[in-house]
Amino acid sequence: MGESPEEVAAIEHAIISKLIVAGFAAVTVTSVIVTSIIAGGIGG
Repeated sequence: MGESPEEVAAIEHAIISKLIVAGFAAVTVTSVIVTSIIAGGIGG
């Protein structure tokens, strides 16, 4: 992977940023699905 500590830090930062975005997206999608199920249960 990275040779110098700076390269390793840059690679880690890029990976961590992607993981944070992916996690946030997963939580958002899950909450929308759960909310729609609950709202459907209340309405129907």
